[in-house]
Amino acid sequence: MENKFITGSFLDATRNTDFHDKWMTADTWAALVAHHYQLTPSVTYDGKQLARAVNLDRRLTAVLDSTGEATEHTNVFRKWYKPKGSKSNIYCYYATSKGKKPNTESNEKWFTKITNARDLLEVKKTRSNILVFSSGITTPPQDNVNKRHRKGRDLRTRVLVNLAYKMQQHHWGMLVTPPLL
Repeated sequence: MENKFITGSFLDATRNTDFHDKWMTADTWAALVAHHYQLTPSVTYDGKQLARAVNLDRRLTAVLDSTGEATEHTNVFRKWYKPKGSKSNIYCYYATSKGKKPNTESNEKWFTKITNARDLLEVKKTRSNILVFSSGITTPPQDNVNKRHRKGRDLRTRVLVNLAYKMQQHHWGMLVTPPLL
């Protein structure tokens, strides 16, 4: 999965006002993008991939950790915490309108306000309410790792069959008709 697609789709999703003013984990953001933009399984990503893609983009990381001015339309902030007994950090993101910041007036810790966005994930998607990415985001090309050869035989099987044919030819010194591939 390309990091550019992951960060681009995430930032495009932060422009949606339905997702604003909520602290949500990277897993929740990834699920929201997959659900509302109807990503195919080959380009769907999870929270770990989202956090990794954001961490690898140094410019974006600097913006999210300081001013939050990620796009010209929205502010996006990032914080992380490490739950007791956990070995890894949990990254959370907060999207809001341009010029706003997360509400820090109450005495509660910010991570107690994390939402799982169940109401947004349970929305039934129809053709009329599926979101579409902005024009600058293209889906990455499909991987051809599991592409099968015609007639259903993969490359490894073809190589083994050809090797067996050549061994027969060499060992017995006779011509054997090659198998159909």
